[in-house]
Amino acid sequence: MRITPCTTLLTLLLALAACTPAAAPADAQTTTGATPVDNAPAAAATATPAPTCEDADFPAFLARFAGNADVQRASTADPLVMDSIDSEATPEPRRVSKRVPLAEVEFPVFFDASRREAEGLQETVTELGSAEYEVTHGIPDSDAQIRFNFRADPCWKLVRVSNDLI
Repeated sequence: MRITPCTTLLTLLLALAACTPAAAPADAQTTTGATPVDNAPAAAATATPAPTCEDADFPAFLARFAGNADVQRASTADPLVMDSIDSEATPEPRRVSKRVPLAEVEFPVFFDASRREAEGLQETVTELGSAEYEVTHGIPDSDAQIRFNFRADPCWKLVRVSNDLI
């Protein structure tokens, strides 16, 4: 049998592959001396604790939110979804939706009791689910209203404002 350079190269590559240690499984532990090292995902080691929410129940949160622009700013999603009626649209007015960066939102966005009374608005609170509420400020016996949608994720946040006041 004649040995060619290709045969020699192939033999050397196979010999080197046989000498290379096998890779350890991803979930195996590596040891250095007698101290075991955990190869658990880095995310578990750097996981941040869940935020502590000041108000666990929605009515307490809403009371704080209604009377304070700073609380509103801190408890509003970024971006905030804002729906409105475009009365200039043709052939007829239509609903438009925008994602507004928090820096461009004018605060306060939510009327306190005295402003609602001055504007003749009535407040209605509707639970949409275990972690979702809609608060409506509307003129009685009309379609004129502003709806505020809140979601707990994990703390309460204003996520959408739908303004149907024309």
